[in-house]
Amino acid sequence: MSASNNYTCKNITNHLNPFRMKTTNETKSHELDPKIPGWLSEAEMQDLTGFKTTKLWQLRVQGRLKSSKIGKKTFYNLNSWLRMLEENEE
Repeated sequence: MSASNNYTCKNITNHLNPFRMKTTNETKSHELDPKIPGWLSEAEMQDLTGFKTTKLWQLRVQGRLKSSKIGKKTFYNLNSWLRMLEENEE
């Protein structure tokens, strides 16, 4: 990955169209709109990746996915996830 690839939540939202969810009594687009720019909550990361908590934990422990824990909440670095995707590109 080149150093010029700086991903932000806003510039990848258009690529996440397959990630749409139905909510009770209405259908809404599940936009990637983190409260902390560049960081996703565990629930947001699960929605994005389809991974369960245990898989995200494994990636954290292996050092493959950057995270930050504040109290009991875990946040994941979006750029770290995108780098991991590029590293595993076939």
